[in-house]
Amino acid sequence: EWDLFLRRNGLVVAHDITNYVGIKSSVNVASDKLFIDPGEAVTLQASGAGIYYWSPETNLNTSLGPQVVARPSADITYTVKGSGTDICRDSATVTVFVRNANITGADPGSGLFPDRKITVSPNPGNGYFEIGMDNQLTGEVDVTVYSLTGVVSLRSKFVKTAQVEKFPVDISRLSSGLYIVEVKIGDVKTNRRVVRQ
Repeated sequence: EWDLFLRRNGLVVAHDITNYVGIKSSVNVASDKLFIDPGEAVTLQASGAGIYYWSPETNLNTSLGPQVVARPSADITYTVKGSGTDICRDSATVTVFVRNANITGADPGSGLFPDRKITVSPNPGNGYFEIGMDNQLTGEVDVTVYSLTGVVSLRSKFVKTAQVEKFPVDISRLSSGLYIVEVKIGDVKTNRRVVRQ
């Protein structure tokens, strides 16, 4: 009877309804700046949920809400977790990079200050590059490649045993663009920009 009513009145009703999986909203995060000076304010904005909790709470004006203001003094990755709605992905991260502050007690030309002795080449390149290190630091080297939105694209570990060493890194599977390479030995870390053509 319902079918006859529809036909008489010229109505069209879809009988074949398809469910699409994965089109629910996800928590997203954006930063108004990715590179700041120590203590400079950066605004972090989340979307896609109803309630937001930020961590770590270090240097944040608040840990709740869709928008927070951070004033970090060192590189830091903030995570926002969302709830309150039916969402696909409930958390997102953003990394804020802090430019090097004035450093006293180390002469950049002495070979003790590692920031001046780390190279990434070829740069720009096709995704295969080497990290060259010429300093007195030895031990486990952590290499992290970040996109400009702060997403971790690659992590690698190497062991540095000599003054001068080179380590290969492959980001050829990543799309073309600008990436940040973080090199860390113990408590010492530095960032380099690399262009994937």
